[in-house]
Order: sequence, then C-alpha cells, then structure tokens
Amino acid sequence: MTPPIFLPLPGNGKFAVGLAGLLGGEVGRMETRRFPDGETYLRLLSEVAGRDIVLVCTLDRPDTKLVPLLIAADAARELGALSVGLVAPYLAYMRQDQRFQNGEAISSRSFARRISDAVDWLVTADPHLHRYASLGDIYDIRAEAVHAAAPISDWIRTHVERPLIIGPDSESEQWASAIARRAASESGSAARSTVAPTPEARQMWTRSPGSPSDRSMPARAVPSSARPSASLGCGRW
Repeated sequence: MTPPIFLPLPGNGKFAVGLAGLLGGEVGRMETRRFPDGETYLRLLSEVAGRDIVLVCTLDRPDTKLVPLLIAADAARELGALSVGLVAPYLAYMRQDQRFQNGEAISSRSFARRISDAVDWLVTADPHLHRYASLGDIYDIRAEAVHAAAPISDWIRTHVERPLIIGPDSESEQWASAIARRAASESGSAARSTVAPTPEARQMWTRSPGSPSDRSMPARAVPSSARPSASLGCGRW
C-alpha cells in the first residue's frame, strides 16, 4: 500500500514529521506566501495525484489559517488526490455551541460546515464537547477525537511534585478531573467571577463574562512551590 503524504501548513512541519515517522508516511511540501493585498498564494510541491493526503494544521487563532487550509484541500482534490484528511491538534470554534443572545451566530456549526466540505475526515485532540455529545453532531464527515489526559497526567506525575490541577471554569472540569485522577492529585474548578490570586492566573480568569474565550481554557498544572495559600473555587491551593 502506498503510504499517505502528510502536508503541513505553515508552522506545523515538526508535528507532521513526527506523525509521518510514527505512522509510516511521507512528508510533503507546499509553498505559501502572502500577496501584497493579503491574499494567499499556495503551491503544492509534492505530487499528490493518486495519493492519500493528510493536511496537518492546528487551528488555534484560526481566522488566518482557515483560508490557506481550504485552498490546500481544494488544490489537492483538483490535482487528483485519492482522499484528503485533516489532523488538527486544536480544533477551533467549538465554544460557541448555542445562541446565548438573540442574533448570535452558532459559529461551531458554521465552521464545521466549512471543514466538512473541504476534507474527507478529521482527527483532533480533546475538542470542546460541552453541549455536543460528539463531533458527529456538527461534522458531516468521519471525525475522531483523541484524548491527551493520559500522557499529560503521566508527564505531571513524573515531573511535578504534589501538583494541583486547576480548571478555569466549570466547563473545564471534565479535563481537569480526568488529568487529576490519573495523576493522583487534587482537582479544582474555579468560577469565572473568582479573583485569581496570581497575576498570571488573574489574566487567565478575568475576562468579560460570557465571551467565547472565557467559556473554557485548558487546565493547568501548578507546581506546589508556586501555590499561594488561598482557596479558589471548590479546590484549595
């Protein structure tokens, strides 16, 4: 069987090399640049005809990444790729999963439609599945979620003495608890209105109520040496 070609979007090259080595694929090449007016130029330098193509693109800060991704997927199809998949370690636009105020766009569904039209399958890590039971609720393609709690917990257990896992809001409890259980540490979940006791944490938690960026952020491992003596949410530092 011909191995797939992993095509990294800008900034994803190292990850694509690791995936290709682990899964037995090839690493392809593309050229991208910006025209003076801000539009994207993209050229696939690898021969994709008759090959399975895996686009590699994490989608944090997605607005500048989505157009090159869609163009790359479309170009691969036009040039004869057998299939086009997407590995996106971070999947954007999952937090806006309902209409909180009249007139709001449910951007998670809008984004899912764009990606579903562009690729044949999707793999991501720990998407923000709060009000959706699975990615299949909004994606029309085969969409799989892998989970990072186990390797994160193993790293914490090995490198952090007496860790405390903090989730910045109630929606992050599912990730914080899973990591904490495996790492055999405490778990805390802080309400948005709680005043954070450190400058870094205060910056994380004091966001405008209800904004998408405030609805959930990844849990953090805080070494015991950095813990202030204060209660926060339902945990204690």
